[in-house]
Amino acid sequence: MVQIERRFCALRVRDGRPLGLRRERDGEWDALPLAAVGRAWRPWVLRLTLVDGAVLKVRPFLPGEAGLPDCGDRVGGIGDSEQLGNDPVSAVVALFAIVFYVLASPFFVVANTKRARAARELRPGWSRRSCPPTDRSGGALDCETGEPRFGEGPVA
Repeated sequence: MVQIERRFCALRVRDGRPLGLRRERDGEWDALPLAAVGRAWRPWVLRLTLVDGAVLKVRPFLPGEAGLPDCGDRVGGIGDSEQLGNDPVSAVVALFAIVFYVLASPFFVVANTKRARAARELRPGWSRRSCPPTDRSGGALDCETGEPRFGEGPVA
């Protein structure tokens, strides 16, 4: 399971087959033709470059954090964007929230370290599944065989 654009998505990796991506709970598996896999600015996020040039930023989940029933749902953050009121109860709640964030921050650092390690382990396996989008003459290549596909490529 991965996070793409603040949504839960399933990414299927199998030997000898292209990557599959499912964005909805009961949706179909879409083929994901990779050209390259790289690391984003944050080490726990992978940057997938597709054959058509599109870039996906993917954050893998640790095992047990999410499952197929979560596909398509929005990934919630730590805090909500709703503003607190201007009363004493809200001030006390805000104080407890600040204390919680200060005390919980070491756990977030540890979790992100684990995510970075998981992303680093996934990167070589996904890189082997990527195929070059073009050959030296600019023609399209078949990802399965690496042979040129005729009729596709630049128009002279």
